[in-house]
Amino acid sequence: MDDFYRVPLSTGEATAAIAALRVVCALLQREGIVSDIAPEILESAAARIEAEIPEFLGPSAEKLRTLLAETLVHANFPESGSDESNELSMPPFGIGRTRRILEQARRSSGIVEIEYYVASRNQWSTRSVEIGDVYESENGWYLEGECQLRRDHRMFRLENIRSARVVLGKVSAEDELPDPFDDEGNA
Repeated sequence: MDDFYRVPLSTGEATAAIAALRVVCALLQREGIVSDIAPEILESAAARIEAEIPEFLGPSAEKLRTLLAETLVHANFPESGSDESNELSMPPFGIGRTRRILEQARRSSGIVEIEYYVASRNQWSTRSVEIGDVYESENGWYLEGECQLRRDHRMFRLENIRSARVVLGKVSAEDELPDPFDDEGNA
């Protein structure tokens, strides 16, 4: 199970990772906070990292954990189902990951499926777009191309794209490509 390459962490990265994992673990045990990752998994990860660092770094990680916990203890996390939690899924979105996926689509099929917020109608739409260009103007970054839903040339603001995926061949619900990037946009 552990026969994969492990990326070495610097002393600061290891200390920060331990502290952050333990703080998040504690936060997940608060009522109203939900995660797909169980707190036990986070604690296990923190313990594994801690086992790999020298003992004298333990107090530094604990001090950082305490500082993080004190800072976050008064954080106002929205309750699930509230309007505030829905704001997290509203534009503007980061565009770095979207730009990388659009470039990947341009190199392969030239077609991308996007989940796009249409501000004028205040609603979400899923579109398949044959990419013409991805460019930056004074007003931000744009995807320009042939919208297969509207069968017309359209422009889409990248900051309004919640998700994007490369489409190979015909557009179909069964076309599911693995995302080559992790949540932070790293390959």
